[in-house]
Amino acid sequence: MRKKIFFIIHALKGGGAEKVLIELLKNINREKFSLYVAIFNKGGVYFDEIPLDVQIYDLCKISKYSFFSLQRKLNNLIIELQIDIVLSFLNYTNFLTLMSKNLFGWKQPVIISEHNPLTPYFNDNSHLSWVKKYLTKILYPQANFIIVVSNGIKKELLGVISLKEEKIRVIHNPVDINKIKELAEEPVNLSCGNEFQIVTAGRLTTPKDYVTLLKAIKIVRNYLNVHLSILGEGKDEGMLRNFSLDLGISEMVSFLGFQKNPYKYMAKSDLFILSSLWEGFGNVIVEAMCCKVPVIATDCPYGPGEIIFQGKNGILVSIKNENNLAEAILKIAKDESLRVKMAEAGSIRAEDFDVKKVIKEYEDMFLSLTAIS
Repeated sequence: MRKKIFFIIHALKGGGAEKVLIELLKNINREKFSLYVAIFNKGGVYFDEIPLDVQIYDLCKISKYSFFSLQRKLNNLIIELQIDIVLSFLNYTNFLTLMSKNLFGWKQPVIISEHNPLTPYFNDNSHLSWVKKYLTKILYPQANFIIVVSNGIKKELLGVISLKEEKIRVIHNPVDINKIKELAEEPVNLSCGNEFQIVTAGRLTTPKDYVTLLKAIKIVRNYLNVHLSILGEGKDEGMLRNFSLDLGISEMVSFLGFQKNPYKYMAKSDLFILSSLWEGFGNVIVEAMCCKVPVIATDCPYGPGEIIFQGKNGILVSIKNENNLAEAILKIAKDESLRVKMAEAGSIRAEDFDVKKVIKEYEDMFLSLTAIS
């Protein structure tokens, strides 16, 4: 009999955790598992990618005060569908799921997944930061397994809460290499001449630190005809546009918004850059490697340092250091053989995160739980 897996997520916006869920829904073995998804609100850029054989339940979250009604709806679905295993994504959803487990006495194994470092979440200067930390310490140990996407997050989590190390499973984010290579072939024209083309991708928010990247472009433009394409959207877009104007580099920077197919831009560029202050893993690094483009990333907590082997399949630079970043850009721009070498090594490294390998890790975990439940 197929085991019933119930996935819970707040929304399907353009984030890394959301993309992981979509890959799971597309690739998990249907001969072994039946898949169900509960989402707080329908919509989002990935919503239409949910396979047709996956049953979707919209919990219709109205406001922040919907917490208890969401719990009731989840419990009703768990009973009605006779779910075998529950897997939730991201902090707020993890809290809600584990509190529901306690409130209604679920016997089903519950897995939670953490895709981001917890320290910034606990120190966000909001009046609820202490509540988040308290709930994490109390609730997270009650999960049967905690999936984290990097060894760095595992180490941080063990330093924050008291739990058995074997409860934490490090499962890196899956990347559909064949699909990315196919999409990378789609035509797009980045060139406006003979510029050195740089691409970056991610939400336009503070953790991505596009400010430092723009400062580095200002330095580089004194030595190189360069153009930066920024893929993504977010609340900082207006500020970043104004900042590029203030720096006098606006003509060298294009804000291209969210792109469902960022790979065609990566594949046509000379260099991909991730300038983040922190990451959970850094999916876009592996995706860029699949597109055979050399990568520069900040050696931030956590992820990039677990993907990139310094100087071999990419370059790691210090966070918030535009001079270090500019130096790395110029090093790669001036050495074509280095670019080719890193792109090839990156393409090989990307194979370690292929969706087939990662999905098997999830399936093995599900089967181990159903065997003892």
